[in-house]
Amino acid sequence: MRKIRDFLLKYKKIIFIGLFICVPLISKKFILGHDSLYHFSNIEALTQAIKDLNFTEITPLIANSFGYGGSIFYPKLPHYLLAIFSLILEVFGLSIKTAISIGNILTIILSGIFM
Repeated sequence: MRKIRDFLLKYKKIIFIGLFICVPLISKKFILGHDSLYHFSNIEALTQAIKDLNFTEITPLIANSFGYGGSIFYPKLPHYLLAIFSLILEVFGLSIKTAISIGNILTIILSGIFM
């Protein structure tokens, strides 16, 4: 019984520390990094592609509608997961920025737990 309590206590600390670290992600401003705009626009384009059932290797809505082969440089799975997550949150009236922020928070907390 003590092992279970210690196990849960350890995860409570990790979750608390993870949420404390993620406080800047909860702000209304979009935090820019070196590739943040690409990831944001790619997730937005994949969300639209899922709605339209249009799956191609070149994302047509990026680079002033010229398209960009983002799957050459980045794996698609994280972007597709966040695109599906943003579609689910869209039902509740939340934006893609909120979906990305929640995805980043979950990534930080889960990486702390599984590390």
